[in-house]
Amino acid sequence: MDISSFDDLLQAARMQPEPQRLLFVFAAVELPDDATPAQRARFEAGQGGALVPLMCVDKTPQELPSFSALVEEARQFTAPGHDWAIVFAAALSGTLNQAPSSADAEAPLQRMVDAIKGGAHGAYIPFQQAARDVLRYFDIAAPLHHEDEELHVFPLLLAQGSPDVAALVRRLQDDHACMAADWADARKALQALVDSDLKGFSDADGAAFDQFTARYDRHIADEETVAYPSAQALLATPALQAMGNEMAARRKAPPPVRQ
Repeated sequence: MDISSFDDLLQAARMQPEPQRLLFVFAAVELPDDATPAQRARFEAGQGGALVPLMCVDKTPQELPSFSALVEEARQFTAPGHDWAIVFAAALSGTLNQAPSSADAEAPLQRMVDAIKGGAHGAYIPFQQAARDVLRYFDIAAPLHHEDEELHVFPLLLAQGSPDVAALVRRLQDDHACMAADWADARKALQALVDSDLKGFSDADGAAFDQFTARYDRHIADEETVAYPSAQALLATPALQAMGNEMAARRKAPPPVRQ
């Protein structure tokens, strides 16, 4: 059968002639330390990045009633600031009507972790939630991006930029505070979608999304057309490299853990 959802996976595993053990590897999407400026820009825009395994677990199909149950259990083992973005699944078949044990799953799970680290994850089934990805980006990546600007870009432009650029920077700084407040309102509906069976959004939710995205769109346009080109003209290559190193240090992830 085609597997297009987590429920499909559970159903398929339960229908097999031999009992199954399901294998899961949770991974984050992060920026490599040696990323180029172009790669960093794409990553901040929500594109690219490298898969970094964070944790792995094995379960029988009978132990998992739903994807939400798996997510809730994973939450207990997720290090603060390093939420997973995607979980890869595989199945290990038993023999003679005997399900594989957790000990049997150790080596296959390690092979999954190694394959995902190397980018060879085509044999595994990925599961993710769009709402959870949006929450992860604006809860974690976006504040780090704003911190990068407050630490490295804005002080430079305020000190050495033209009066017009300095005025724009002050408005961008105000935007950061306003966007944090806008996001606090907008994220409530997305969190409800992740945590419950919410099927749609209210008019009030839509208004919160519109306010957040309108300010964000204008903010990004001002940065890309004025602030970033102005800063790039003032920064030498060693300064850019030092900036990249400091950004990477604030984004370091812990090694994968085994539940």
